[in-house]
Amino acid sequence: TFHGNLVRFLIAQGKIDEAEAYLHDRVAQATDDKSSWLVTLVRFQMQQRSDKVALTELNKFIEENPDETGLRALRASLNFDSGQRDEGSAELQAILEEAGDSASKDIQEIQVTLARMLSLNGNEVGARRLVEEIITVDPNSGPALKMQAAWLIQEDDTDGAINALR
Repeated sequence: TFHGNLVRFLIAQGKIDEAEAYLHDRVAQATDDKSSWLVTLVRFQMQQRSDKVALTELNKFIEENPDETGLRALRASLNFDSGQRDEGSAELQAILEEAGDSASKDIQEIQVTLARMLSLNGNEVGARRLVEEIITVDPNSGPALKMQAAWLIQEDDTDGAINALR
């Protein structure tokens, strides 16, 4: 797209501040797609600045828009990846509790992300339980089925893994 090309051009020219200012401007002017522009800005800041700068930007926007579940999930992932694992997984659990019985694709993505976090933290039982819940609601959930298949392969059950992925 034009916007992406412009940002890449500015980065290639070493004009990081101008690229960031342009993205800030896009966020400020956005109406329906404000969240997607903010995600673009945060990713830019993660790559060109630091996770801390990106997290500051994200926190500011979440304070102004506390119901933005996707942005809260992004913050949780950023916290988790930067070493604040308990805070990251706790925020995802809070989002899921607030969502209740919602089975939307966004909620499933958050569940899969939380399952990955639990697995990385050594809580295989919790991760597997969560993946089973996802599959019960949506037997065609690709990310959940991939996690289940990976576990089956680790258990040397390749036939089970192949069947799960079918």
